[in-house]
Amino acid sequence: MKKKIEVEIEVCDVCGTEEGVWETCGVCQKAMCGTCVEEHALEYSTMYNMNIVCICNECEEKAKTETNPLYVLLQKLVEKQTAYKNWIEAFNAEVIELENEIAKMTGKEEKDFELL
Repeated sequence: MKKKIEVEIEVCDVCGTEEGVWETCGVCQKAMCGTCVEEHALEYSTMYNMNIVCICNECEEKAKTETNPLYVLLQKLVEKQTAYKNWIEAFNAEVIELENEIAKMTGKEEKDFELL
């Protein structure tokens, strides 16, 4: 006996692979495999809810010329993440400098290390 079974699979909208679709564009909903995400998209990571938002290069280019609310928020997020990273680096440098000054004053050995 033969039986016809219909199977639904998700394929990459860029290269057509059936290997597995990892992300969809947050704007146009284009499905992309891991390889195509690396080559044809940008990923934005959030810090607190651990989401990754993917935007394909085509939508990224359109968003630069048009006002896309998602893109605007993602750009603000990147700015805040960069400012936070820079602040942490400056803070750590100050802490290391203070600890080394304390080490000098107490006759302890200065340490060459990095804070997290």
